[in-house]
Amino acid sequence: RIKHSGIGMDDSADHSALHHHLGREIGRLVLVLLPGTVVWAAVSRQSKVVAAFAQLGDLQERSDRQQALATKAVEVDKQWFMIGVTNMILSAYILGAFPNLYYLYFTPKVLTLIIVRLVKFYRKKQHFLLWDFCYWANFLCIFYCWVMPTSPAVFRTVFMCANGPLAWSVLAFNHAMIFHSYAHMTSVVVHVSPLLLSYGLRWYAAPMSESSMGAKHFLVCDGDAESCLNVSFQDLLCGTLVRFYLWWLVLYYIWIFVALGSYIERHAYQTLWDRILVMKPVGPFLQKLLKSWPKLLVQLVYLLVHLVFSAGTMCVAVVLWHSQLAHFMFVCTIGLSTIKNAAEFYFDVIGSKYEEAAANAKVPVSKKILSASGALSELSEPMKK
Repeated sequence: RIKHSGIGMDDSADHSALHHHLGREIGRLVLVLLPGTVVWAAVSRQSKVVAAFAQLGDLQERSDRQQALATKAVEVDKQWFMIGVTNMILSAYILGAFPNLYYLYFTPKVLTLIIVRLVKFYRKKQHFLLWDFCYWANFLCIFYCWVMPTSPAVFRTVFMCANGPLAWSVLAFNHAMIFHSYAHMTSVVVHVSPLLLSYGLRWYAAPMSESSMGAKHFLVCDGDAESCLNVSFQDLLCGTLVRFYLWWLVLYYIWIFVALGSYIERHAYQTLWDRILVMKPVGPFLQKLLKSWPKLLVQLVYLLVHLVFSAGTMCVAVVLWHSQLAHFMFVCTIGLSTIKNAAEFYFDVIGSKYEEAAANAKVPVSKKILSASGALSELSEPMKK
């Protein structure tokens, strides 16, 4: 019994020693792993913090870039605004003081803007837009002024194109004289400048006297000034269609739609056809035809619509050819329409600022708007009382 009791006491002591040993080993293991666990947790937490700061840094850098871009854009737009206003002043002065010399200003202005547009359009895959009629008509104006200034037939073609489809496109496409926008100002120049050129030459370059500057360089009529009034409707309209417009129409269809149609579509180049498809009222009509007719046939229909539009506007141009007063009123109407469209653009953009100014006149921006807008300042006075 004493022996067995001794053995039991020895077993109990061994188990106690074993538990103590295991506890000590576990403690050591914890002591070993604890620093690593703490370091891992700290690194993990730090990495998240660093990532958060890095993200904030990227956002800040992006914000700085956007702010720098906006600042640069503002400076560029200010310069274009000054150029746009200066162009309007110079155009009005030259056309009023030296109407038969307007071509000296017209030529470099148009060529420069079209070249810049070509570069910009090429980067955006829009350079095939320069095959449109308006650019060809501008080149015809330059051709007349510098190559065939003594051809009355060419001038009649210039006059009908400038006062027909070119001028009426301002109303059709809502071109706006947005002074700070190169794109808008270029469109206005391309469509309105030939109109101004034709007005100056038609009424002030006719050989009314041998001493006039127009008589020495330009010949817009076959004889004296009275001969201009004897030009027939058929000569003005049909002559323009046969000499220039129909040639452009056929060439455009064959080159842009037939020869290069698949190439343009494959490379996602843009033409006026793409814009017309989303414009009312012609766009929905053409899209409906595309569902059942071949594309080339629908594009032919589109050019026939273009022909009807051009011929109709040229009929109005015939009236302008015979009346300086009507021509002058037409020029003013087209010019004022570009200004009206610009006014709608500007006040659509800053209209919300007017509401803020009316609600809180103490904000610095609101003070500027109130000081600039007499109407808003007067209308807001009763609200203050």
